[in-house]
Amino acid sequence: MPHILSQPHGSYGISYDIYTRATEDDLPYGWHSNRSHTYRAAILHLEANGFRKHQYSDFRRDGTSLLNTFLTMITLRVMAPPSKLATTLKGVKMHFISDMTICDQTRELRLGGRYARALEGPAPAALVQSLTGQFANHVPPVMPLNPQPVPTPVALAAGGGVFERPKHTKTSQNANLANSYVQ
Repeated sequence: MPHILSQPHGSYGISYDIYTRATEDDLPYGWHSNRSHTYRAAILHLEANGFRKHQYSDFRRDGTSLLNTFLTMITLRVMAPPSKLATTLKGVKMHFISDMTICDQTRELRLGGRYARALEGPAPAALVQSLTGQFANHVPPVMPLNPQPVPTPVALAAGGGVFERPKHTKTSQNANLANSYVQ
């Protein structure tokens, strides 16, 4: 406990992950429940304790202590039904964010950012167009791109050869068409 008390005040986060199979599988192998119930209970608990969603299962509270973060994290166990969290928890971690401008590199890794100035391979055409603002009815993404120049996508040419979908892209009528992608 002395280590927890000696940490600085600031921005702390709690990240968690729940096993899907243990939550959704039928009894006696799982809880036969929707994952959303467990996630919703965790979200309500964290928000009630002043934490705000940072991204998917990652919540942050500014101006708090590690002790408060620790107590919030361990009291997640009171979520109903009893023992559900203890038997479905894949992982839960606390973290300190010393400087959000250094620790959050989302903008730098998104298309148009410092580390993704151009496409490095085929990408879905409409997705790229929505990120670069090329649709007439474009609605800006939740995280706007850096004001740096964004690459203009160029449609792939079938080139007479057989088009291969990008790795892990499931087959579909559109997925098999070269003009569904840009690079």
